[in-house]
Amino acid sequence: MPSNEFTQAQMRGRTTRFKDLKFGEVACLDTLFPEHARKIAHVIGPAPCEDPALRPAIPEAEDFHIVMIRAEQGKGASLHSHPCVEVFMPLSGEWTIYWGDEGEHKSRLGLHDTISVPAGIMRGFTCDTEGEHLLLAINGENSGPIEWPAKTLEDAKRQGYKLNAEGFVTPISD
Repeated sequence: MPSNEFTQAQMRGRTTRFKDLKFGEVACLDTLFPEHARKIAHVIGPAPCEDPALRPAIPEAEDFHIVMIRAEQGKGASLHSHPCVEVFMPLSGEWTIYWGDEGEHKSRLGLHDTISVPAGIMRGFTCDTEGEHLLLAINGENSGPIEWPAKTLEDAKRQGYKLNAEGFVTPISD
């Protein structure tokens, strides 16, 4: 049986170049905190995002999405969860993935090592290598909204931010 026809022009709409990715600095609520500063690029598909300006380079996706994260040593995501699996693979440097309600479990990953965190499990990550490094994250279908522990939401409020009704990071109005 022949495959469906897909033209060169159609495939161009499903192709992106790394050099063209747009990395946002406030894609998630926790990026407001210095210890969790990182840059996030939505590569394929609609990912959970708390910055309305950040869009995927390739919007079309079937049942998954891909994100690339840049972070410096000691920086990364605070505990959070998704209603789907999340897979992490370092593309450079070494990273620690931690999970559990208090982040009590840890696994250190080297270049191209992979971990798959089940749906609903609190998870976070930290870059362990000097300099800025790259982590690939793949999420399954229905990856958002992001669930944050109460402490993260309280810390954001103390800094003057909240998530609005649409789930985007916004300053708290007086």
